[in-house]
Amino acid sequence: MQPETQPVLDEELACGAQAGSLPDFEELVHRYEGRIFRFLANSLRNLSDAQEVTQETFVTAYLNLGKFDLQRSFATWLFTIARRKCIDRH
Repeated sequence: MQPETQPVLDEELACGAQAGSLPDFEELVHRYEGRIFRFLANSLRNLSDAQEVTQETFVTAYLNLGKFDLQRSFATWLFTIARRKCIDRH
């Protein structure tokens, strides 16, 4: 029997991404891409716009990783970026 491994927290992945780990950032994208897209599709009512804004959200997050406070929730930070991008699109 193998010992159970604890899932890696989003904030740990964000820390790795801040240090330059592209696989850590890719894992965050994998975890959140669907949720962000659904959030934006519901708000924008246009799938094409939702796809574009989803991509813009992750590009903005990547470019601003250094500003992310590791003591905060990564999900909240990411959804705040998405919400602001959505507002900009309107």
